[in-house]
Amino acid sequence: MTTSAEGVSDAIRHTVLRDLAWLLATPDLVTLGAYPGRPTGLTLGLTDNHHTWLTALLPGVEALNGKLATRMGHYHERLWQLLLDNAPNTRLLANNLRITQRRTTLGELDMLYRTRTNPVPVHLEVAIK
Repeated sequence: MTTSAEGVSDAIRHTVLRDLAWLLATPDLVTLGAYPGRPTGLTLGLTDNHHTWLTALLPGVEALNGKLATRMGHYHERLWQLLLDNAPNTRLLANNLRITQRRTTLGELDMLYRTRTNPVPVHLEVAIK
């Protein structure tokens, strides 16, 4: 099986699945010391070969046809939501969760998820440029 320059198997042909594979293969651009960053393949419950798992997602991804955001940042967030909600070891609890105090918005959390082994919610912020 050949692999593209982006680290994605050439056997994966569907655009959204290729983008999901790219997210799994690409390292963070910035690390913040003790902050864990994005979940690893192990945290998600995925083996080194994501091809089989991604292929199983195809029917659900095709059902989203035309419903995924076209703006890069929103699309990137939606891909992470798909990963967190469909990976074997994680569940998406909330996304774009607004934090308010007395009708004033203080901020917004991109995503809250939990792992199978730990019910404590994990906050994940993602960005792409």
